[in-house]
Amino acid sequence: MASLSFAKSSKAMDMKAKNQFATYSIRCSDLPDDEDTVKIHIKYFDTGTAEDWLEFLQSFKSLVQMKGWLQGAGVGPTIFRNLRILLQGIALSRFEAHASTIGAQTVAHAFACLDAMTAEIFVPRPDKAIKKLIRESRKPENLTVNH
Repeated sequence: MASLSFAKSSKAMDMKAKNQFATYSIRCSDLPDDEDTVKIHIKYFDTGTAEDWLEFLQSFKSLVQMKGWLQGAGVGPTIFRNLRILLQGIALSRFEAHASTIGAQTVAHAFACLDAMTAEIFVPRPDKAIKKLIRESRKPENLTVNH
């Protein structure tokens, strides 16, 4: 379900598709002499369905893991910077709203912002909210029920 796409070079994508993706280079090895890399293309996210959001989120989490941004000095601001690149429009404004209330730019805070955005998309237990609404609604007095 992840929207990671691998290509041998950026020429593999046409120009229209190129404007919809950010390209990251990932080193294939930690050896100092090994210069092999793979390019990963992650689609920018503005609006979309819940499935689109989950695909973006999975792609971004995979990128963070492959780039080694989960630990180390300065990785929090790096994650925030890259989220500000990949998120656009409404998604970026929602991210900024959560980021402004959360505090310092750490890895944990970046994922807390993403979790808050996910919570906005997926309402917890919508069936309970609907049942409560039905229970609380009353029949208007002038409405009759005929069998």
